[in-house]
Amino acid sequence: MKSIEYKDFKKIPVKPLRVYSSSEAHIYYNNKILYKIYKELTREEAKRKNTKINILSQVKGLNEAVLPIDKIINKKGIYISLVGLTEEFIEGTTLWDLSKDSENFAKYLNALRTASIGLKRIHNRSENIVLGDANFDNIVISEDGRAHFVDFDSVMIDKLKADRISIFYDRFISNFKNDVKVNRNSDRLTFLLYFLNNLFNIDLNELSMYEYDYLGERLNTLRNLRTTVVKLKKTGSAYVPYLHQVIDKNDMYEVEEHRKKMEMR
Repeated sequence: MKSIEYKDFKKIPVKPLRVYSSSEAHIYYNNKILYKIYKELTREEAKRKNTKINILSQVKGLNEAVLPIDKIINKKGIYISLVGLTEEFIEGTTLWDLSKDSENFAKYLNALRTASIGLKRIHNRSENIVLGDANFDNIVISEDGRAHFVDFDSVMIDKLKADRISIFYDRFISNFKNDVKVNRNSDRLTFLLYFLNNLFNIDLNELSMYEYDYLGERLNTLRNLRTTVVKLKKTGSAYVPYLHQVIDKNDMYEVEEHRKKMEMR
């Protein structure tokens, strides 16, 4: 892995990239390369990020992940600090944007299944990777239908904790006295929370089982998840399956019709 000095980065004719949203960095691109410049890092945060990027640079064969290519550093005398990184720019649509396209919900559900399969492959790695912030803005679906997980410098890997958690997971868990846990199940739960929010336009905490079961009469996917959802609503904790294991392909067009009715309310 090479290092690019920040003064040299400033000479590159980059353009702001608004397709990827990031609370922690400014995102730019040039010639299929994405440049991520952190907004503000403490010395300790920069050190932890640097260690994490070094570990990620050794990861091989993880095609679902968009991994760092080079570091961007700033030199001040003898002190060298990490200020950013580069990675491949993936052209496509975020899973979040796909979920909002009511005209093409079948495409979204296919993409969600693909992303869930990718999540399972990431979890099966020996490096003990957990996304932490498994939000759908961090998953880009390319034109060939593949799912690409971006913002990978924020994941939990080896013994280094994730930098943050998803806002959906944070909102859900804050309603219970349970400790916030970042693990494979919390990633799967985040996927489920996004999926249900997209179906019903409200968070799981506010969703009544009456409304859930009303749609569940037509959707096998919701029937497959019912026991999990009931336990989550009662205790805030339950084993959550990977969504590709429970999504019924026959539900795709039923869901599309339901989404259109929801938008007409």
